[in-house]
Amino acid sequence: MKKVISIIIVMFFMVLNVSYGRTVSFDRITVDSLQNGPHGMWAGNIDGTSPQYEQDIFATIGSDGKSVWYGNGGAGISWSTQNLIWDPSYFDYEIAGCDMDNDGDIDAVSCQVKTSGSEDGSIAIHKNNGNGTSWATTTLMNVNGRFRQMRVYDIDGDGDSDIVATVNSAQSLFIAEDQGLYWFRNDGGSFTSFYIGQANCWKIDCFDDDGDGHMDIVAGEFYHGYVASGTSAPCRLLLYKNNGAESFTEVVIDNTFPNGTESGVSGVRCYDFDKDGNTDIVCGDVTNGIFYLYKGTGGGNFTKNTIASNCVGIDGIDIGDFNTDGKMDIVVAGRNYWLRWYENDGSANFTSHAIDAQYQLFDLPYVSYFDGDTCPDIALSEASSSVGHIFAYLNPCIGGSVEENTKTEAPTFTIKPNIVNQNSNVKIQFSVKDISTVNLSIYDITGKTIKTLINEHRTPGCYETNIDAKNIANGIYFMKLKAGNYQNIQKLIIVK
Repeated sequence: MKKVISIIIVMFFMVLNVSYGRTVSFDRITVDSLQNGPHGMWAGNIDGTSPQYEQDIFATIGSDGKSVWYGNGGAGISWSTQNLIWDPSYFDYEIAGCDMDNDGDIDAVSCQVKTSGSEDGSIAIHKNNGNGTSWATTTLMNVNGRFRQMRVYDIDGDGDSDIVATVNSAQSLFIAEDQGLYWFRNDGGSFTSFYIGQANCWKIDCFDDDGDGHMDIVAGEFYHGYVASGTSAPCRLLLYKNNGAESFTEVVIDNTFPNGTESGVSGVRCYDFDKDGNTDIVCGDVTNGIFYLYKGTGGGNFTKNTIASNCVGIDGIDIGDFNTDGKMDIVVAGRNYWLRWYENDGSANFTSHAIDAQYQLFDLPYVSYFDGDTCPDIALSEASSSVGHIFAYLNPCIGGSVEENTKTEAPTFTIKPNIVNQNSNVKIQFSVKDISTVNLSIYDITGKTIKTLINEHRTPGCYETNIDAKNIANGIYFMKLKAGNYQNIQKLIIVK
């Protein structure tokens, strides 16, 4: 049984703004306070009893050197005290959650760094016993450098969630030997590490650029605390193209980010914001306080656009449809007294809305569901070194959405039309009932994957995408949608 803090809300904060879809509000709830440098954030059904839209929270408490989780006591208003995952006795930096061994429980992955001496770093996996009361920890790798950010994706398309992680040069030393990008292949709960490339990486994200079912990786470089003598190369935004067999080619998207102490690329996320069939990239320039959008134009090419230039100390970025209008928005945290969400008009033009401006060190936001409804909420770390906070910003559905306790529709999947000639477009519509990873792929009659259209995390809602049949040969095909435990196959016939 969860032990609930008697005094839950240290401070209550609300911001209202009218958007295209509905009125958006955020109620700030304090999950924990007086913590030393909280940093990493994630969410999931950690104890195995949380309703779909009342998730628990993972966090790292950096200066205390702990990975912890908080149980959702109901509607995101009450939270348990800290539940310890592990205490490695040195700076705990990032955390992510996923069912790594396919046993139905949410496991955790965390990375740690020492703050003195050789600046060693490590990454570890913590297997959940089922209700979060005990965790079996295994260290996957130790490095001479600092593990920074992790993402959990099925990189090789085998059905198991893999891990991608960055290693940054040490903060007080310039240690280049282990810095770079790594991925850890998951073979049913056991992991093998692979080195991808030697960029001075910090933030990363993954997407399937060419639709082959194998994930490509976007990484941003960053210099922490010290720049080696004679180092003058700018920081870069990089795309690591997966050749389909998990061999990666480095492609430079942008090499104009400043190089210097605490300079480089922050907050990388990928999504098709304008729904043109090409994935876009958003990230920040910490030095100049600029928020960028790189619009995908196909073939691994991007056009650079500026979303905002008033983003001093821009840091963490995540995405969610906050006004439930079917257009993916963005939440951005800044280490200069600002937390905002950027509303997407559907063509990747964004309008800024303030959420909070009380704390200087807003750090990493993570979008999930905490208050029981289908409007996405935000978990956020406020990374003060002595008096830090973990917040949940609850986004109550005020018009234009459906409460979870009345939402009973099953997922849907339709193709219109399903018999087309090669000069036609095929409209694909589907709905997602639960938070899940969605895979939408086309197969030929031998079972070979022809193209993967979607392979990414989706929140509940209705979605639509199109394919151009002229790029597919005549024949009989099958389109398979997999969303969590839901699976559906539809036939597609292409004729002359």
